[in-house]
Amino acid sequence: MVGVLGGVTPAPLTGVRVLDLGSMLAAPLAARYLADLGATVIKLESPGGDRSRRMSPRTVGGESLYFLSTNRNKSSIAVDLRDPVGRTVAGRVIASVDVVIDSNPPGKGAPLGLDPHEHCAVLPRLIWASITGYGHEGSRRGEPTHDLLVQALSGVMALNGESDGDPVRVGVPVVGVSAALHAVIGVLAALRKRDTTGLGSFLDVSMLDAQVALTAYVAADAMYTGVDPVRQGSGHTAVAVHGLFTCRDGRAIVVVSDSELTWAGLCAAVGDPDLAADGRFASEPERLSHRPALTSVLESAFARRPADEWLATLAAHAVPAAPVRSVVEAVSEDVAEGGGLVATLEIGDDTVRSLASPVGLAAADSVPPSAAPGLGSGTRAVLADLGYSDDEIDELASAGAVSAGVTAPHTAPRLSDRADRQ
Repeated sequence: MVGVLGGVTPAPLTGVRVLDLGSMLAAPLAARYLADLGATVIKLESPGGDRSRRMSPRTVGGESLYFLSTNRNKSSIAVDLRDPVGRTVAGRVIASVDVVIDSNPPGKGAPLGLDPHEHCAVLPRLIWASITGYGHEGSRRGEPTHDLLVQALSGVMALNGESDGDPVRVGVPVVGVSAALHAVIGVLAALRKRDTTGLGSFLDVSMLDAQVALTAYVAADAMYTGVDPVRQGSGHTAVAVHGLFTCRDGRAIVVVSDSELTWAGLCAAVGDPDLAADGRFASEPERLSHRPALTSVLESAFARRPADEWLATLAAHAVPAAPVRSVVEAVSEDVAEGGGLVATLEIGDDTVRSLASPVGLAAADSVPPSAAPGLGSGTRAVLADLGYSDDEIDELASAGAVSAGVTAPHTAPRLSDRADRQ
Protein backbone atom coordinates (compact mmCIF):
# COMPACT_ATOMS: atom_id res chain seq x y z
CA MET A 1 0.00 0.00 0.00
CA VAL A 2 1.23 3.47 -0.82
CA GLY A 3 0.98 6.00 1.98
CA VAL A 4 0.37 9.73 1.85
CA LEU A 5 4.12 10.43 1.82
CA GLY A 6 4.93 7.57 -0.51
CA GLY A 7 6.31 4.11 0.22
CA VAL A 8 4.63 1.10 1.76
CA THR A 9 2.96 1.71 5.12
CA PRO A 10 1.09 -0.69 7.38
CA ALA A 11 -2.18 0.20 9.08
CA PRO A 12 -1.53 2.05 12.37
CA LEU A 13 -2.19 -0.89 14.70
CA THR A 14 -0.61 -3.59 12.57
CA GLY A 15 1.14 -6.06 14.87
CA VAL A 16 -1.09 -5.34 17.86
CA ARG A 17 -2.99 -8.44 18.98
CA VAL A 18 -6.35 -7.99 20.70
CA LEU A 19 -8.57 -10.53 22.46
CA ASP A 20 -12.28 -9.70 22.48
CA LEU A 21 -13.93 -11.39 25.47
CA GLY A 22 -17.07 -9.24 25.30
CA SER A 23 -20.60 -9.83 24.16
CA MET A 24 -23.37 -7.67 22.78
CA LEU A 25 -22.22 -4.12 21.90
CA ALA A 26 -19.68 -2.12 23.93
CA ALA A 27 -16.67 -4.44 24.23
CA PRO A 28 -17.07 -6.05 20.76
CA LEU A 29 -17.45 -2.61 19.20
CA ALA A 30 -14.31 -1.34 20.93
CA ALA A 31 -12.44 -4.37 19.58
CA ARG A 32 -13.87 -3.75 16.12
CA TYR A 33 -12.64 -0.15 16.17
CA LEU A 34 -9.14 -1.48 16.91
CA ALA A 35 -9.51 -4.05 14.12
CA ASP A 36 -10.51 -1.27 11.73
CA LEU A 37 -7.16 0.37 12.58
CA GLY A 38 -5.21 -2.76 11.72
CA ALA A 39 -5.09 -4.77 14.95
CA THR A 40 -5.42 -8.55 14.77
CA VAL A 41 -8.54 -9.30 16.80
CA ILE A 42 -9.49 -12.72 18.16
CA LYS A 43 -13.03 -13.04 19.45
CA LEU A 44 -13.26 -15.70 22.14
CA GLU A 45 -16.80 -17.07 22.47
CA SER A 46 -18.50 -19.87 24.32
CA PRO A 47 -19.55 -22.85 22.19
CA GLY A 48 -23.00 -21.27 22.09
CA GLY A 49 -21.59 -18.01 20.73
CA ASP A 50 -22.05 -14.36 21.58
CA ARG A 51 -25.77 -14.00 22.29
CA SER A 52 -25.92 -11.01 19.94
CA ARG A 53 -25.58 -13.54 17.09
CA ARG A 54 -29.25 -14.33 17.72
CA MET A 55 -30.58 -10.81 18.31
CA SER A 56 -33.87 -9.98 16.62
CA PRO A 57 -35.40 -8.81 14.42
CA ARG A 58 -33.27 -9.60 11.37
CA THR A 59 -30.72 -12.25 10.50
CA VAL A 60 -28.60 -12.79 7.40
CA GLY A 61 -26.80 -16.06 6.78
CA GLY A 62 -27.95 -17.26 10.18
CA GLU A 63 -26.43 -14.30 12.05
CA SER A 64 -28.14 -11.16 13.31
CA LEU A 65 -27.42 -7.87 11.62
CA TYR A 66 -26.60 -6.61 15.11
CA PHE A 67 -23.73 -9.10 15.38
CA LEU A 68 -22.56 -8.65 11.80
CA SER A 69 -22.28 -4.88 12.20
CA THR A 70 -20.20 -5.10 15.39
CA ASN A 71 -17.80 -7.97 14.71
CA ARG A 72 -16.22 -7.53 11.31
CA ASN A 73 -12.47 -7.90 10.77
CA LYS A 74 -12.12 -10.54 13.52
CA SER A 75 -11.51 -14.25 13.83
CA SER A 76 -13.61 -16.37 16.18
CA ILE A 77 -12.38 -19.04 18.59
CA ALA A 78 -14.97 -21.10 20.49
CA VAL A 79 -13.80 -22.24 23.94
CA ASP A 80 -15.75 -23.79 26.82
CA LEU A 81 -14.51 -21.83 29.83
CA ARG A 82 -16.47 -24.08 32.20
CA ASP A 83 -13.96 -26.78 31.29
CA PRO A 84 -10.56 -26.55 33.08
CA VAL A 85 -8.84 -27.50 29.84
CA GLY A 86 -10.75 -24.75 28.04
CA ARG A 87 -9.61 -22.26 30.67
CA THR A 88 -6.02 -23.36 30.09
CA VAL A 89 -6.47 -22.75 26.36
CA ALA A 90 -7.91 -19.29 27.09
CA GLY A 91 -4.95 -18.54 29.32
CA ARG A 92 -2.54 -19.29 26.50
CA VAL A 93 -4.51 -17.03 24.18
CA ILE A 94 -4.42 -14.21 26.75
CA ALA A 95 -0.67 -14.61 27.16
CA SER A 96 -0.23 -14.19 23.39
CA VAL A 97 -2.02 -10.86 23.01
CA ASP A 98 -1.27 -7.22 23.77
CA VAL A 99 -4.78 -6.12 24.69
CA VAL A 100 -7.80 -7.82 26.25
CA ILE A 101 -11.24 -6.22 26.17
CA ASP A 102 -14.00 -7.75 28.27
CA SER A 103 -17.45 -6.90 29.60
CA ASN A 104 -17.73 -9.24 32.59
CA PRO A 105 -19.29 -7.66 35.69
CA PRO A 106 -16.75 -7.29 38.53
CA GLY A 107 -15.85 -10.71 39.94
CA LYS A 108 -17.87 -12.67 37.37
CA GLY A 109 -14.87 -13.54 35.19
CA ALA A 110 -12.77 -15.09 37.94
CA PRO A 111 -14.51 -18.51 37.99
CA LEU A 112 -13.93 -18.70 34.24
CA GLY A 113 -10.23 -17.95 34.53
CA LEU A 114 -10.73 -14.36 33.35
CA ASP A 115 -9.74 -12.35 36.40
CA PRO A 116 -8.03 -9.27 34.90
CA HIS A 117 -5.91 -8.51 37.95
CA GLU A 118 -4.51 -12.06 38.11
CA HIS A 119 -3.52 -11.98 34.44
CA CYS A 120 -2.07 -8.46 34.62
CA ALA A 121 0.01 -9.50 37.66
CA VAL A 122 1.79 -12.27 35.74
CA LEU A 123 1.78 -10.46 32.37
CA PRO A 124 3.14 -6.98 33.18
CA ARG A 125 2.94 -5.81 29.54
CA LEU A 126 -0.73 -6.77 29.19
CA ILE A 127 -3.35 -4.06 28.65
CA TRP A 128 -6.78 -5.09 29.93
CA ALA A 129 -9.81 -2.89 29.30
CA SER A 130 -12.84 -3.89 31.37
CA ILE A 131 -16.09 -2.31 30.18
CA THR A 132 -18.86 -2.62 32.77
CA GLY A 133 -22.05 -0.79 33.56
CA TYR A 134 -20.83 0.98 36.68
CA GLY A 135 -17.12 0.25 37.01
CA HIS A 136 -15.21 -1.94 39.46
CA GLU A 137 -15.65 0.43 42.41
CA GLY A 138 -18.66 2.07 44.02
CA SER A 139 -22.06 1.01 45.28
CA ARG A 140 -23.53 0.05 41.89
CA ARG A 141 -20.73 -2.30 40.85
CA GLY A 142 -22.17 -5.55 39.54
CA GLU A 143 -25.73 -4.24 39.13
CA PRO A 144 -27.63 -5.17 35.94
CA THR A 145 -26.82 -2.92 33.00
CA HIS A 146 -28.97 -1.79 30.12
CA ASP A 147 -28.76 1.16 27.74
CA LEU A 148 -32.04 2.55 29.06
CA LEU A 149 -30.98 2.29 32.70
CA VAL A 150 -27.67 4.04 32.11
CA GLN A 151 -29.29 6.80 30.07
CA ALA A 152 -31.70 7.38 32.95
CA LEU A 153 -28.98 7.38 35.63
CA SER A 154 -26.60 9.61 33.66
CA GLY A 155 -28.87 12.63 33.29
CA VAL A 156 -28.84 12.27 29.51
CA MET A 157 -32.42 11.02 29.38
CA ALA A 158 -33.60 13.93 31.54
CA LEU A 159 -32.17 16.31 28.93
CA ASN A 160 -33.77 14.59 25.95
CA GLY A 161 -37.32 15.34 24.82
CA GLU A 162 -39.62 18.31 24.48
CA SER A 163 -39.83 20.80 27.34
CA ASP A 164 -43.49 19.99 28.00
CA GLY A 165 -43.10 16.21 27.60
CA ASP A 166 -41.53 13.28 29.40
CA PRO A 167 -37.83 12.40 29.34
CA VAL A 168 -37.05 10.30 26.26
CA ARG A 169 -34.36 7.73 25.53
CA VAL A 170 -31.87 8.74 22.83
CA GLY A 171 -32.78 6.64 19.80
CA VAL A 172 -29.30 5.29 19.07
CA PRO A 173 -27.17 3.12 21.41
CA VAL A 174 -25.17 6.00 22.87
CA VAL A 175 -24.31 4.09 26.06
CA GLY A 176 -22.50 1.22 24.36
CA VAL A 177 -20.95 3.36 21.64
CA SER A 178 -19.62 6.02 24.04
CA ALA A 179 -18.19 3.34 26.34
CA ALA A 180 -16.51 1.64 23.37
CA LEU A 181 -14.97 4.91 22.19
CA HIS A 182 -13.65 5.75 25.66
CA ALA A 183 -12.20 2.24 25.93
CA VAL A 184 -10.41 2.68 22.61
CA ILE A 185 -8.99 6.04 23.75
CA GLY A 186 -7.73 4.33 26.90
CA VAL A 187 -6.22 1.42 24.99
CA LEU A 188 -4.38 3.72 22.58
CA ALA A 189 -3.02 5.74 25.52
CA ALA A 190 -1.98 2.52 27.29
CA LEU A 191 -0.18 1.27 24.18
CA ARG A 192 1.72 4.56 24.05
CA LYS A 193 2.56 4.27 27.76
CA ARG A 194 3.80 0.71 27.21
CA ASP A 195 6.02 1.94 24.38
CA THR A 196 7.81 4.23 26.83
CA THR A 197 7.68 2.25 30.09
CA GLY A 198 7.27 -1.38 29.01
CA LEU A 199 4.31 -1.69 31.38
CA GLY A 200 0.70 -2.53 30.62
CA SER A 201 -2.42 -1.12 32.27
CA PHE A 202 -5.77 -2.11 33.70
CA LEU A 203 -8.51 0.16 32.33
CA ASP A 204 -11.75 0.42 34.30
CA VAL A 205 -14.30 1.77 31.80
CA SER A 206 -17.70 2.54 33.30
CA MET A 207 -20.61 2.92 30.89
CA LEU A 208 -22.23 5.30 33.36
CA ASP A 209 -19.11 7.46 33.58
CA ALA A 210 -18.77 7.51 29.79
CA GLN A 211 -22.41 8.52 29.46
CA VAL A 212 -22.18 11.29 32.09
CA ALA A 213 -19.13 12.57 30.19
CA LEU A 214 -21.40 13.21 27.20
CA THR A 215 -23.18 15.93 29.16
CA ALA A 216 -19.97 18.00 28.85
CA TYR A 217 -20.54 21.74 29.42
CA VAL A 218 -24.13 21.12 30.50
CA ALA A 219 -22.83 19.26 33.55
CA ALA A 220 -20.27 22.01 34.21
CA ASP A 221 -23.04 24.60 34.28
CA ALA A 222 -25.23 22.44 36.53
CA MET A 223 -22.38 21.87 38.99
CA TYR A 224 -21.57 25.59 39.08
CA THR A 225 -25.15 26.81 39.53
CA GLY A 226 -26.69 23.86 41.33
CA VAL A 227 -29.64 24.19 38.96
CA ASP A 228 -30.82 21.39 36.69
CA PRO A 229 -31.08 22.33 33.00
CA VAL A 230 -34.50 21.97 31.43
CA ARG A 231 -35.27 19.94 28.34
CA GLN A 232 -35.04 22.04 25.20
CA GLY A 233 -36.30 19.68 22.51
CA SER A 234 -34.32 20.85 19.47
CA GLY A 235 -33.63 24.20 21.12
CA HIS A 236 -30.57 25.62 22.85
CA THR A 237 -30.28 27.58 26.08
CA ALA A 238 -27.99 30.23 24.57
CA VAL A 239 -29.26 30.47 20.97
CA ALA A 240 -32.75 31.79 20.21
CA VAL A 241 -33.02 30.42 16.66
CA HIS A 242 -31.96 26.81 17.07
CA GLY A 243 -34.68 24.36 16.22
CA LEU A 244 -36.92 22.37 13.96
CA PHE A 245 -39.46 23.89 11.59
CA THR A 246 -42.10 22.17 9.46
CA CYS A 247 -42.37 23.41 5.88
CA ARG A 248 -45.38 23.59 3.59
CA ASP A 249 -44.79 20.11 2.16
CA GLY A 250 -44.71 18.59 5.64
CA ARG A 251 -40.96 18.05 5.64
CA ALA A 252 -38.94 19.20 8.62
CA ILE A 253 -35.75 21.25 8.53
CA VAL A 254 -33.48 22.49 11.29
CA VAL A 255 -32.19 26.07 11.32
CA VAL A 256 -29.53 27.77 13.45
CA SER A 257 -28.79 31.48 13.74
CA ASP A 258 -26.07 31.95 16.34
CA SER A 259 -24.57 35.29 15.33
CA GLU A 260 -25.67 38.74 14.19
CA LEU A 261 -24.40 37.86 10.71
CA THR A 262 -26.61 34.77 10.40
CA TRP A 263 -29.51 36.69 11.96
CA ALA A 264 -29.24 39.28 9.20
CA GLY A 265 -29.12 36.48 6.66
CA LEU A 266 -32.19 34.83 8.18
CA CYS A 267 -34.16 38.08 8.09
CA ALA A 268 -33.21 38.53 4.43
CA ALA A 269 -34.12 34.92 3.62
CA VAL A 270 -37.52 35.24 5.29
CA GLY A 271 -38.05 38.51 3.43
CA ASP A 272 -40.04 40.16 6.20
CA PRO A 273 -38.81 43.74 6.80
CA ASP A 274 -40.75 43.88 10.07
CA LEU A 275 -38.69 41.00 11.46
CA ALA A 276 -35.38 42.83 11.14
CA ALA A 277 -36.90 46.06 12.49
CA ASP A 278 -38.62 44.49 15.49
CA GLY A 279 -36.90 45.76 18.64
CA ARG A 280 -37.75 42.54 20.48
CA PHE A 281 -35.28 40.74 18.22
CA ALA A 282 -32.55 43.38 17.97
CA SER A 283 -29.87 41.32 19.73
CA GLU A 284 -29.33 37.74 20.87
CA PRO A 285 -30.28 38.54 24.51
CA GLU A 286 -33.47 40.20 23.26
CA ARG A 287 -34.26 37.30 20.97
CA LEU A 288 -33.78 34.87 23.85
CA SER A 289 -36.09 36.95 26.05
CA HIS A 290 -38.77 36.88 23.37
CA ARG A 291 -38.11 33.42 21.97
CA PRO A 292 -41.75 32.20 21.96
CA ALA A 293 -42.84 35.19 19.87
CA LEU A 294 -39.87 34.81 17.51
CA THR A 295 -40.48 31.07 17.13
CA SER A 296 -44.10 31.73 16.24
CA VAL A 297 -43.11 34.22 13.52
CA LEU A 298 -40.60 31.80 12.03
CA GLU A 299 -42.99 28.84 12.16
CA SER A 300 -45.52 30.81 10.15
CA ALA A 301 -42.85 31.83 7.63
CA PHE A 302 -41.46 28.35 7.07
CA ALA A 303 -44.96 26.92 6.64
CA ARG A 304 -45.43 29.04 3.50
CA ARG A 305 -42.86 27.29 1.26
CA PRO A 306 -41.62 23.70 0.68
CA ALA A 307 -38.47 22.46 2.34
CA ASP A 308 -36.20 22.39 -0.72
CA GLU A 309 -36.99 26.02 -1.52
CA TRP A 310 -36.21 27.03 2.04
CA LEU A 311 -32.96 25.11 2.11
CA ALA A 312 -31.81 26.77 -1.13
CA THR A 313 -32.82 30.24 0.11
CA LEU A 314 -31.19 29.80 3.50
CA ALA A 315 -27.98 28.51 1.88
CA ALA A 316 -27.93 31.54 -0.42
CA HIS A 317 -28.01 33.78 2.67
CA ALA A 318 -25.38 31.73 4.55
CA VAL A 319 -27.82 30.58 7.22
CA PRO A 320 -26.98 27.12 8.66
CA ALA A 321 -29.82 24.71 7.86
CA ALA A 322 -30.35 21.05 7.04
CA PRO A 323 -33.17 18.64 6.27
CA VAL A 324 -34.13 16.08 8.92
CA ARG A 325 -33.15 12.88 7.12
CA SER A 326 -34.04 9.31 7.89
CA VAL A 327 -31.31 6.74 8.48
CA VAL A 328 -31.97 5.23 5.03
CA GLU A 329 -31.60 8.67 3.44
CA ALA A 330 -28.39 9.40 5.36
CA VAL A 331 -26.59 6.21 4.37
CA SER A 332 -27.91 6.36 0.79
CA GLU A 333 -26.49 9.84 0.33
CA ASP A 334 -23.15 8.70 1.74
CA VAL A 335 -23.01 5.98 -0.90
CA ALA A 336 -24.10 8.34 -3.69
CA GLU A 337 -21.46 10.92 -2.74
CA GLY A 338 -18.67 8.37 -2.25
CA GLY A 339 -18.31 9.35 1.39
CA GLY A 340 -16.76 6.01 2.22
CA LEU A 341 -18.75 5.16 5.33
CA VAL A 342 -20.66 2.27 3.74
CA ALA A 343 -19.08 -1.00 2.62
CA THR A 344 -20.84 -3.85 0.83
CA LEU A 345 -20.15 -7.36 2.10
CA GLU A 346 -21.24 -10.81 0.96
CA ILE A 347 -22.81 -12.88 3.75
CA GLY A 348 -23.36 -16.34 2.37
CA ASP A 349 -25.68 -15.88 -0.60
CA ASP A 350 -26.84 -12.47 0.59
CA THR A 351 -25.39 -8.99 0.32
CA VAL A 352 -25.29 -6.63 3.28
CA ARG A 353 -24.18 -3.04 3.62
CA SER A 354 -22.19 -2.27 6.74
CA LEU A 355 -20.81 0.94 8.21
CA ALA A 356 -17.08 1.30 7.71
CA SER A 357 -14.82 3.24 10.06
CA PRO A 358 -15.55 6.99 10.16
CA VAL A 359 -11.87 7.72 10.86
CA GLY A 360 -10.71 9.19 7.56
CA LEU A 361 -7.35 7.46 7.25
CA ALA A 362 -5.52 7.41 3.97
CA ALA A 363 -6.36 4.37 1.91
CA ALA A 364 -2.88 2.99 2.60
CA ASP A 365 -3.47 3.09 6.36
CA SER A 366 -7.00 1.69 6.42
CA VAL A 367 -8.20 -1.89 6.59
CA PRO A 368 -10.75 -3.06 4.01
CA PRO A 369 -13.80 -4.37 5.89
CA SER A 370 -14.29 -8.11 6.01
CA ALA A 371 -17.41 -9.87 7.21
CA ALA A 372 -17.89 -10.99 10.81
CA PRO A 373 -16.58 -14.52 11.50
CA GLY A 374 -18.63 -17.67 11.83
CA LEU A 375 -18.64 -19.12 15.33
CA GLY A 376 -15.38 -20.95 15.97
CA SER A 377 -14.22 -20.53 12.38
CA GLY A 378 -10.79 -19.37 13.53
CA THR A 379 -10.28 -21.85 16.37
CA ARG A 380 -7.94 -24.18 14.51
CA ALA A 381 -5.83 -21.37 13.03
CA VAL A 382 -5.51 -19.47 16.32
CA LEU A 383 -4.52 -22.59 18.28
CA ALA A 384 -2.06 -23.64 15.60
CA ASP A 385 -0.49 -20.19 15.84
CA LEU A 386 -0.06 -20.78 19.60
CA GLY A 387 1.83 -24.01 18.94
CA TYR A 388 -0.92 -26.61 19.24
CA SER A 389 -0.52 -29.51 16.83
CA ASP A 390 -3.38 -30.77 14.68
CA ASP A 391 -3.69 -33.84 16.91
CA GLU A 392 -3.85 -31.69 20.05
CA ILE A 393 -6.53 -29.49 18.52
CA ASP A 394 -8.51 -32.59 17.53
CA GLU A 395 -8.24 -33.90 21.10
CA LEU A 396 -9.42 -30.57 22.55
CA ALA A 397 -12.36 -30.57 20.16
CA SER A 398 -13.24 -34.20 20.92
CA ALA A 399 -13.18 -33.43 24.65
CA GLY A 400 -15.49 -30.46 24.12
CA ALA A 401 -12.99 -27.91 25.42
CA VAL A 402 -13.07 -26.07 22.09
CA SER A 403 -15.14 -26.10 18.95
CA ALA A 404 -12.86 -26.43 15.94
CA GLY A 405 -13.17 -26.83 12.21
CA VAL A 406 -16.40 -24.83 11.89
CA THR A 407 -16.69 -23.36 8.44
CA ALA A 408 -17.50 -19.66 8.41
CA PRO A 409 -20.55 -18.85 6.31
CA HIS A 410 -19.13 -15.43 5.48
CA THR A 411 -16.68 -14.44 2.81
CA ALA A 412 -14.35 -11.53 2.37
CA PRO A 413 -15.93 -8.29 1.12
CA ARG A 414 -17.23 -8.42 -2.41
CA LEU A 415 -16.34 -4.80 -2.77
CA SER A 416 -15.65 -1.83 -0.54
CA ASP A 417 -17.22 1.52 -1.17
CA ARG A 418 -14.63 3.07 1.12
CA ALA A 419 -12.71 5.93 -0.46
CA ASP A 420 -9.56 7.74 0.56
CA ARG A 421 -11.08 10.78 2.21
CA GLN A 422 -7.84 12.66 2.89
